[in-house]
Amino acid sequence: MDDPAVSEAVIAADLMTQELSTVHPEDDVYRALTIMARDNHIVLPVVSQADGDEFLGVLSRNDVYDAVRARLDDMRKHLLLEHEGLIPIEHEETLHQLVMGVSTGKTENIQRLLVPLQAIGQSLRESDFRRRFGVQVIAIEQPDGAIQCPPDVDAPLQTSQRLIGIVPDEQRE
Repeated sequence: MDDPAVSEAVIAADLMTQELSTVHPEDDVYRALTIMARDNHIVLPVVSQADGDEFLGVLSRNDVYDAVRARLDDMRKHLLLEHEGLIPIEHEETLHQLVMGVSTGKTENIQRLLVPLQAIGQSLRESDFRRRFGVQVIAIEQPDGAIQCPPDVDAPLQTSQRLIGIVPDEQRE
């Protein structure tokens, strides 16, 4: 389009869609996503039904997904607050997702470890943890079960924490 000859030869009418897919403000997001998938659109015009299809704005696929994700996260938080027994399950799911994201090829090499006595009070960096203990720490499990990933390499390690690390085959128990 930077070529003047091309920009003069191509006009908006050459690129426009005549059979326009639209949504109305009253439509639910599932209808919008269905139309986007069916017609391979990443945005849809929002038009008013009452005012003869007056243009109101644009709905993007990313905006819909972000809103749905935010709503699901909110629902998950409320569910966990109502059913505190589910919190450990949520922490285990977070750990499972972390393990699945680490491509060691062997998930059995990822272990929960106690903080070694020699490293208590020192940070991962200060203790030179990887070299000294032969373990690559990928996360730290806090006493409440929350997973800190990536780990803060400058925070002092505590006995109440568990380290989630990649343990070489020769060091596994």
